[in-house]
Formats: sequence, structure tokens, C-alpha cells
Amino acid sequence: MNENKITLYTKTNCPQCKMVSKLLKDIGVEINEKINLDEDVFYIEVLKSKGVMSVPYIEGNFNNQPVEIRGFRPDLLRKLA
Repeated sequence: MNENKITLYTKTNCPQCKMVSKLLKDIGVEINEKINLDEDVFYIEVLKSKGVMSVPYIEGNFNNQPVEIRGFRPDLLRKLA
């Protein structure tokens, strides 16, 4: 069974975060969970513990493969289409 689960971590005034969200929508990839670090600061420490120091950050599973994308990477995002 193909379980796609994508989580996008963002901040409120982050243009790259908005571009990632728009690109995923444009290519038909559903974001299952969108976490704004300005609104839910708990996740800042969660991401730091993984070595993530900036947003946008995407993690999850897509087509039964783990996904981790740091920053605005259209080349990697389009591979999810």
C-alpha cells in the first residue's frame, strides 16, 4: 500500500516556504501536515535535534521512500510529482 505523508515546516514571513508550498500544490503533491514554527515553537527544538537549522524543511514518506528536503529545492521537489 502506498502511504504518502509529507510534513512541511515553515515560518510566517518566509518567501521560500511559500514557494515550496505553491510548487508542491502545482505538481499535485499533498502536504499532510504544515507546521509553522512561529506558531508552534515546540518543533524548533525537534528540528534542531535533527540538525535542521532553517526552513523550509520537508520530511516524510513518498512512494514508500523516505523524503527529506532542506530549503527551496525545485529540482528535488519536482521528483515527487
